Amino acid sequence: MSDNEMVVDRDGEWRLQQALVLLDLFQKDCGRPAATTDEVREWACAQCQEHLVFRVTLQLHCMI
Repeated sequence: MSDNEMVVDRDGEWRLQQALVLLDLFQKDCGRPAATTDEVREWACAQCQEHLVFRVTLQLHCMI
């Protein structure tokens, strides 16, 4: 595996972790799992972006 492929793999893993955190935050905030990605997008767009980024970052660092 080349260095470029390893970077892509890490980037994909990071995006997966971010998505899982977003789903978890959605469930905590809404009290139920998301049914669609549109639902998550609408919820995320309604959040204060700085606060949402902070919450995602905090959870990601707790997972490491």
